[in-house]
Amino acid sequence: FFTIKKILFGTNKKIKTAVEEYYALIKEEIDIIKPSIVVCGGIFDFIKNNYQSEIKHLVNGARYFIYSNCIYLEYYHPGARFGYEKHFNVFKRTYDELCHELK
Repeated sequence: FFTIKKILFGTNKKIKTAVEEYYALIKEEIDIIKPSIVVCGGIFDFIKNNYQSEIKHLVNGARYFIYSNCIYLEYYHPGARFGYEKHFNVFKRTYDELCHELK
């Protein structure tokens, strides 16, 4: 697990600027860790522009793409203002739907 927003706090514009500025390091970290899934909490649009992959949609509206055997999944930022239980339930349904889609 790692987060792109390690020390940067601020607006979406600041986050977008940081993602663009440090993208090579972010990609290198992903390449080293080799996760099977990257959950993009609020930065999916910034990340997807760096890959030439087809964007797919789940029934619940979440978007994802697959690049180099890694799934990049759009999901709410963990700081979104709804409780832990709802976060867990929504993520579980999204993940289950994604697994079903990829069978």
